[in-house]
Amino acid sequence: MSKRSIAAALVGAALTISAIGTSAAYAYPADCTGGKVCLYDYYDFVGQLGWRAAGVSLANISSANNDKMASWANSTSTNAAWYEGLNGSGTCHTMSKQSQNSALDIFTRDTASSWKTNGGC
Repeated sequence: MSKRSIAAALVGAALTISAIGTSAAYAYPADCTGGKVCLYDYYDFVGQLGWRAAGVSLANISSANNDKMASWANSTSTNAAWYEGLNGSGTCHTMSKQSQNSALDIFTRDTASSWKTNGGC
């Protein structure tokens, strides 16, 4: 096999792997479809802490789930937001419509204390 053939095969394999990874990244978690905003205890949408439909105003996260979020998904057509402090205080983070974050960074993981699903920051 020539070097050119090997290179072409490697590029093709890389593109196939990339395409498979991309399609999986845009699939919503099975428990967060149908217009929900969902918060999760762990990376990769494991351990759902709770969900809401779009349009819910600001509320504190329950004391049992406070400062536990590591990933989120928003399958609604409305931006949502979470805050690092109670009652919408502290830094605000938008959860853009039709998007998700499977792994919050080390500085924001486990800091969510309040949230809303009726608009972003």
